[in-house]
Amino acid sequence: MLDQLEYVYQEYVESVMVSIWKDNHTLEYFGRYQWGDELITTSRHLDDYSALHEAAESIRYRLEWGE
Repeated sequence: MLDQLEYVYQEYVESVMVSIWKDNHTLEYFGRYQWGDELITTSRHLDDYSALHEAAESIRYRLEWGE
């Protein structure tokens, strides 16, 4: 039996490491990254690129607005 969550890859966005995960039950992808003490998780997407894109937009927003 497969584990439900599978690590796919990691990528740096604006010096922040984003890890992409796949839910083997729903076949959806999501991204996670650390922001200070907070672990941020993106919404679920049908492909890994969309999850990475959402994380990148979130990081850039936080950098621009200091959140």
